[in-house]
Amino acid sequence: MGTPCCITFDQWLSIIGLILSFVGIIVSAIIAVWVVRVIQNRLTDTRVIKDYFIDEIRDIRNQYRCFINDLMKGAVETRTIVSTCKLLNIRTSDLMRSACSKFKIDEKTFADYHYDLLLFITDCDSVIESYKNDEKAVISQVEKVELISIQQKYAHLFNDVILKINDQP
Repeated sequence: MGTPCCITFDQWLSIIGLILSFVGIIVSAIIAVWVVRVIQNRLTDTRVIKDYFIDEIRDIRNQYRCFINDLMKGAVETRTIVSTCKLLNIRTSDLMRSACSKFKIDEKTFADYHYDLLLFITDCDSVIESYKNDEKAVISQVEKVELISIQQKYAHLFNDVILKINDQP
């Protein structure tokens, strides 16, 4: 007869060690895949949120630009000026409130710009006269220069906010 089929204690320990090593490799691989997926999803989610806010900032900037360009061309109904400004302010304030909580950006970033723009428009003699006559707002060359000056003073704000959003981790 041959040798008895007995596994010694040392052999059992070797087999258990191999099994534990194999299980350890499998568990490590699963954890690594899970970590990579979670981190990638978080980075993707963060990028999507940043892109949303940046797109909204760009859209608001474009609305301001269109409104001002139309005003300079004499294509704005005087009766709609205040409501247009109010809607722009509401949209900007709402977005900035959210940006403040998410990206630590001052929610009053655009307040001075909006206030100065509305104050300028409502104080323009030509706009007041157009309003009285229920005409489209036509501003003078001097007022156009002043309006451009306001734009130059605050144009950087939109880019500043976009940069701050992108700087956040």
